[in-house]
Amino acid sequence: MTPKALVREWISRFNAADVDGLAKLYAPDAVNDQVVFSEPLRGCEAIREMFKIEFGRAEIACIKEQQPAAFN
Repeated sequence: MTPKALVREWISRFNAADVDGLAKLYAPDAVNDQVVFSEPLRGCEAIREMFKIEFGRAEIACIKEQQPAAFN
C-alpha cells in the first residue's frame, strides 16, 4: 500500500469508527503521542483502546484537506 493509499484508508476507517480496522494499520510497536496524554501510547493495542474510548465519547470525523492538483 502506498503512503497516500494508507492515509486514505486510515481516514476511511476513522470516519467509520472502525476501531479494530484502525488498529490494524499500526505496527505492533507503534508509538502515538497525543498532547492530551501525559505519556505516549505504545503498541497497536494501546492505540486501539484509545480509539475505542474516544469513539465512545463523541461522534468525531477526519476531514481530508484539499490539496493542489499537483499533489493528488
